[in-house]
Amino acid sequence: MDFLDLIKLISAIGGVSAIITAGTVYYSRKSIDKAVEFSKQQNEIIDNKTSLAISDLKAAFNLNTQHTREDYTRLVTHIDDRIDKIYTRMENNTQELKEYVAQEVSSLKAKDYEQDIKIEHTKDKLHGVTEELLKFKLEASEKYMKKGE
Repeated sequence: MDFLDLIKLISAIGGVSAIITAGTVYYSRKSIDKAVEFSKQQNEIIDNKTSLAISDLKAAFNLNTQHTREDYTRLVTHIDDRIDKIYTRMENNTQELKEYVAQEVSSLKAKDYEQDIKIEHTKDKLHGVTEELLKFKLEASEKYMKKGE
């Protein structure tokens, strides 16, 4: 083998090596470009899904907040209604109690008045009895005095 053959052989090996290296570099770049493009697509998909999930969470949170406010409003309204009913009932009961007490006081006053009248009649009768007793004593003492004379 000559020097020229050796150079041809080295050139052929270098050419084959260059072709293999060029093919490998080309394939690697294409693979990397595809991988980068796939990663970008996957990142966009993940970003979109994440944005949708965040939007859904925000919507669910807003809906939950709205429902909580409505429940709170219903609760406050219910409590206010119950308190109003209790106050109304207490006012009615108080009014009924006032009327009952007034009626009982009137009844007691009437009975007191009747008792006063009965006492007056009793006093009058007692006064009459006392007068009769005094008359009887006077008559008895007159009779006793007449008998004793």
